[in-house]
Amino acid sequence: MDEERRRLRDRPLDRSRNPRRTGPLAGPLAAQRVGDKVLPQWQHEITGAGRVWYCPDKDERVVWVMNVALRHPQQTD
Repeated sequence: MDEERRRLRDRPLDRSRNPRRTGPLAGPLAAQRVGDKVLPQWQHEITGAGRVWYCPDKDERVVWVMNVALRHPQQTD
């Protein structure tokens, strides 16, 4: 998990290592309100089923972790 934390901290939008495991969510999950902003919501596949959903705020240089699931989130089915 330390590797994931470093990746989110240093390069949350980088898809170069494995583009099929990291990317923006679509549809109603594509954005989340964080405070007074609506931010894009991304997903990173940690394991075959585990996911981290996060909202990178480029202006503030902050990544908001919205959900960590050890199983495939049913919202995306």
